[in-house]
Amino acid sequence: MAARAVLEAIERFEGEENLKGFLDELSQGCTSLKYAYIGPAAFTHDELAKRDGYKSNVDATSVESRLLARFGIPDRVEIGPGNALHSLQVFDELPAAHRPRRTLLLDFSQALLSLCLARMIARGVPELSQAQWDFESGPTSAVREWRDSLAQPLLAMVIGHTLGNPADVLSVLRNIGHSLEPADRLLVSIALRTDVDPLPNYRTPEFFMAATEPFRMIGLGLEPSRLQLAIGPSGSVLAHVDLTASEIALIEDVFGVMARSRVRCFESRRLFAELGRDVADDRSHAGFVFVRGDR
Repeated sequence: MAARAVLEAIERFEGEENLKGFLDELSQGCTSLKYAYIGPAAFTHDELAKRDGYKSNVDATSVESRLLARFGIPDRVEIGPGNALHSLQVFDELPAAHRPRRTLLLDFSQALLSLCLARMIARGVPELSQAQWDFESGPTSAVREWRDSLAQPLLAMVIGHTLGNPADVLSVLRNIGHSLEPADRLLVSIALRTDVDPLPNYRTPEFFMAATEPFRMIGLGLEPSRLQLAIGPSGSVLAHVDLTASEIALIEDVFGVMARSRVRCFESRRLFAELGRDVADDRSHAGFVFVRGDR
């Protein structure tokens, strides 16, 4: 029974390495948000991303499309395109002359990549390619293998607040920088902290279901209502679940891992006021230029 449960979990997590990563983090009491985007969780996230509350947290398409037009670079790399809905809205808002000639889609989740690719093809986005990449683990060679020529710069995009999700933002920026060439450009859009309480947009059945999906992927009958939300000291949105003794015992029996009783399973950062200065002080990011979107 345990062996079958492990095999089913490996399939749901898109591979043994991802399952091991999630279980290791479970034993430390803090799991990465990236596991809420893979396998069946990708389709739960897709439902969440269609909701107005989610869109209001990441919506900056008019600014993003204006900046893309300003760059005027036709070959583009989109990092973390998700289910494509945000990206397609940006695409639709671009004048025809500024739409991409070629696009490489990079994402941690193969399920989301397949969903994204299908939607972009249906909308008529030209010359699409895809590759999996965990931007928290290190640089990728996929960009260099895809590009036409080192003489032509690329435009890399991390939009829709994707950069609010990783645990170490500066490390991710470093990995992106090492995956690009010095002449390439990078467009990042993130949600800044405001005086508006962000929690109401997260108190939805769709978000609760999406944030707890990885627990169900390892066989826990965890009700989404058990998710608890809070604002962190730096203004980030946090969510955690408290596991019962029987759930902890089940994880140990099936996977040989002792989980913590309280697990933080979600963090979305909203305080980036110091990010530009932090990166400017880091020599490895000397090629990055931070531009306010309202300029």
